[in-house]
Amino acid sequence: MYISATITACSLERHFQIHAIMPPELSPAQVLELSNCIKNKVGIKRSISSFNDIGIEFFEEIFSYISPNYVVTSNQPACKRFQYILQWLSDYLDTSLDHINADSLVLCDPLNLHNLLEILNLCVDAEKESDVYKSSENIPQSKQEMDAALEQSRLKYLSCKLAEMFLPETAETLPPPIELEPGTPPKTSNTSGPRVKFVDMPHVVTPYSADPPQSSGSILRVVERPLRQGLRCRYPQTLYANMKPYLRWWHSMPSCKVPSQDVSALLQELLKKLDQLELSRETQNYIKLKLQSIVDTTRAVAPSHRRAQGEWRLEEVANRQRRRIELMEHQAVDAERMLSLRDSQAFQRLLLNELRQRRRQEVLDRHFCLRHDERLHALAAARKAQEEQIIKRTFDAALEKARQSRIERNNLRREVRKKEIELQNLLISNLENWQEERILFLQDEQNKRQAEMDLQAKSNKVDNLREKIELRHQLTRRIKDLEEALLNQLKPRDLRECDEICGN
Repeated sequence: MYISATITACSLERHFQIHAIMPPELSPAQVLELSNCIKNKVGIKRSISSFNDIGIEFFEEIFSYISPNYVVTSNQPACKRFQYILQWLSDYLDTSLDHINADSLVLCDPLNLHNLLEILNLCVDAEKESDVYKSSENIPQSKQEMDAALEQSRLKYLSCKLAEMFLPETAETLPPPIELEPGTPPKTSNTSGPRVKFVDMPHVVTPYSADPPQSSGSILRVVERPLRQGLRCRYPQTLYANMKPYLRWWHSMPSCKVPSQDVSALLQELLKKLDQLELSRETQNYIKLKLQSIVDTTRAVAPSHRRAQGEWRLEEVANRQRRRIELMEHQAVDAERMLSLRDSQAFQRLLLNELRQRRRQEVLDRHFCLRHDERLHALAAARKAQEEQIIKRTFDAALEKARQSRIERNNLRREVRKKEIELQNLLISNLENWQEERILFLQDEQNKRQAEMDLQAKSNKVDNLREKIELRHQLTRRIKDLEEALLNQLKPRDLRECDEICGN
């Protein structure tokens, strides 16, 4: 896989303007538009009008176009199928795709869908370019014929460009230009043969600008070197003489293939050139994919790119040499003017005036610097005093606020203590009242029980007396009965009968 030596600045700028910053959220219309574009490229016969149509089946059809050996497994869940596609793309592109989530793809997240569709779009474009390259490889042409055609085309092109660039007075020293035959068809981009590499000359430090220096009224600024060195640059060489080593080296370069370049190395070089920009990982992956697509499509368009690149480099060398000649002419004019003024009194006066003006300017600069430093010190002191005043006022306000808060806290604590004492006194008085009421109640109960006990004792005493009287009567009656029984036993029977009769 080959890539051209340079990438045009305008195409890179266009890529950065469009894809440097990925939007955090995408509208559904953009995702649907990109899906329809890929569908038309691949030739899928289905209508896409909503996110429901952008499912795993749609992505598998696109993936089947990129990888014909892919077998659709409909019995697995959609998440695993998406994961397989992401893993294959990551291995194929040698790039991490962690910013794309398979679960989000199943849930039709617009950002993840757009990222995956962009990667598949690049792969589809690369596949189409590879198809074009494969079709161009089928053209039967031997290696010797292709080498001869490339060498002849290169020589014709260089001869024509050099004939246009050189001056009329040096044109007769060159060989006659080789005209292209009218019947010769335009050269097609056939990459099956060897590739010619157009290499720049080693970098030469050139003057910054070819424009003449602006007149400042100063004599010292014009003299860039001591005048005793002479006018070595008064008679510059011609363009043809300067171009001879370059042309000799150019024709001695053999035809060879363009060396392979790593996409990661190209990306690192690009990031070094654009060190002011901070690109996210997604943007770097996108630029890397774009560079990979450029690498894949270089085969079919490499000769035409090299030809345009050679034209641009030749024009750049000619412009560089022209600017160098103009600068040398300006230096020669300045040197001649300085030679005419070197030994004159006017030059001395101008030199003294210039030195005096410089000393005066230095004194004024020192004066202004001192004034500026004093003003800066005064401003710093005023700012410091103002900051101290602000800090002092802030500290006093904080102290006053703390004092007020402490007073309020003490008042609140005093009120709380007072309420606690009042509540405590109230509880104590309530307890005393309750205790007094309890004592009175117990005394009443005790008096009642004592009265009951006295009454019961009195009633018990009367009952005891009554029982004693009854018992005495009973005992008296029994005693009498016993006495009578004894008397009856002792008396004769007749007396007893008499007594019974008397008694009756």
